[in-house]
Amino acid sequence: MSITNEPAIGGVWAHPSLRFPQYDDIMVIDEERGRIVQFVVFSTEPVRRAAMRSWFGRESCTSISARLRLTDPWRVHEFQFECDQVLWTYAGGTYAWRRLLSHDQPDWLDELLAESYLKMDEEERAAGFPPPQ
Repeated sequence: MSITNEPAIGGVWAHPSLRFPQYDDIMVIDEERGRIVQFVVFSTEPVRRAAMRSWFGRESCTSISARLRLTDPWRVHEFQFECDQVLWTYAGGTYAWRRLLSHDQPDWLDELLAESYLKMDEEERAAGFPPPQ
């Protein structure tokens, strides 16, 4: 679904980790491919992140449907833009994610994102989806 006259939700976003607030969780939203990959800090010293991968589709100007596995039911998530951040409602709370410009993105992001996309491609192939363009 194409939503017009609204800011793009796609891009790279950051939010202080819920477990380790001195570090940011990072979320990459790829509107073209309908994918969200969130890198969540799960330990420190050294900092280690786990990738949470999900598929999504835009429902309206203020909501998306997302699922963690291709076989999971779709769940609606509400969001609202406010300046350079998006207020995202999920998991019983509302969280303010700030958009990261390319010069603010962490060095490790491209490599971990590529690994996550390969895993998502494999899941889609196994489920009989056509390969991404």
